[in-house]
Amino acid sequence: MAEEEAGAEPTPKPSGNMLKFAVAGALIILVSATGGFLTYTFVLAPALEDEQPVKTENRGEEPIPASAVPFDFDEAQATVLPSDPDAAAPLLLYRVSMVCADDKTRMVIEQNQQWFVAMLADLHSDKTREEINSPGMRDSIRKQAMKEANSLLRRLQKDPDPEIRVIEVLYLKCTIIDL
Repeated sequence: MAEEEAGAEPTPKPSGNMLKFAVAGALIILVSATGGFLTYTFVLAPALEDEQPVKTENRGEEPIPASAVPFDFDEAQATVLPSDPDAAAPLLLYRVSMVCADDKTRMVIEQNQQWFVAMLADLHSDKTREEINSPGMRDSIRKQAMKEANSLLRRLQKDPDPEIRVIEVLYLKCTIIDL
């Protein structure tokens, strides 16, 4: 019997290494599947979706009515303060358009154009080159011009009509010329 036992091949016992490889393989597959799922969910799916219209925040801006009418002013000029006191003063050439709420507003502005031209000249005068070249300053001048234009419109009417107003002031030209 001892010979039988000695001649027979021993039966292999399950080794601990095999079990470790199986668990490691399962973990690798699980981590890969989870990573793929998360990548699809948070990266690919949003990129592949049909683009939905972007909702703009309502920042107190009113919509432009269909009855809006622009009134373009002639080109005007203003003196720019020189950065060097000994240098010649540059010249600012600008052209502005006011978007009126309706044709009645445009007619009031057209009939009293000199008031609006003077107001725009005051807003553009005595600025430095740096101020004029600053986008923030141009935006500030546009907003101030709109505010003052609406104030002028109220003052020019015997009975102020709230429908007669300027919606927006736009630059059509704003150029500094060195002399």
